[in-house]
Amino acid sequence: YHLTPDGEVVVLPDRYGCQVDIAALILDLTNIVSMDDIPDSIEIPARITSPNVLATDLEAFLPMALVSEYSTRYADKNNRAHNIALASSILTPTTVNPGQVFSFNKTTGPRSKEMGYLKAGVIIGDGLVDDYGGGVCQVSTTLYVAMLKAGFKVQERYAHGLPVTYVPLGLDATVSYDYLDMKMNNAGDAPFVLAIYAVDGVLTAKVYGQDPGDFRIEVESSILKEIPAEPARAPGFGGPGFLVETRVRYLKGDTLLKTERLNTSMYPPQKP
Repeated sequence: YHLTPDGEVVVLPDRYGCQVDIAALILDLTNIVSMDDIPDSIEIPARITSPNVLATDLEAFLPMALVSEYSTRYADKNNRAHNIALASSILTPTTVNPGQVFSFNKTTGPRSKEMGYLKAGVIIGDGLVDDYGGGVCQVSTTLYVAMLKAGFKVQERYAHGLPVTYVPLGLDATVSYDYLDMKMNNAGDAPFVLAIYAVDGVLTAKVYGQDPGDFRIEVESSILKEIPAEPARAPGFGGPGFLVETRVRYLKGDTLLKTERLNTSMYPPQKP
């Protein structure tokens, strides 16, 4: 699937491929034992391959509607904003087929200097350090909430070691490449297309799929318990911790169909 600038999901034409027989090519080359044996041209052993997915198969799910979206804000024109925009551009668009598990880490790849990321603040444990890819957790978090609202099921998700300011407690999804991932399962029978845009300090994740009509999903959280902070040695340092419950509400029009408990998140007290 492809997204047009005005947000329409379209299908690109399928096409045949060409697969080179590497082993046969190497064998042909190794038979050249001297300069005199080098031919003027070499026939590359290859075969035509059919596409795994046909355009007609994908077109069966068109048109697609905007199923859900979620926005957060960030400070623009700094290293963190650069990282947010880079990860967003890699993700857009991403197709998640029925039964497929979306992995944020697998989709975006490593957040390294070689990939173009810059150093910015990263929460590690209960502290903040500068590292490559700082800010990408806001991308995973914003997409996480949008995917929840689209009906995805959580397979893997972690809360930050400290509360973040861009979403309510319990709605964050921290990631660390090859260690902590955000994985969401498309348990439905139709594909979804994911997109996320970073524009002028506003990060917006959108999920396209089959038109849900007046059915919608809302995500909410509440503090179950506030954990007292340790005594501070100086004013302005330290802070309480929180135990937070997150719930998903299913509605049809103005009628609440059911409420499900999604998970609980623990944010330890901040050390003074």
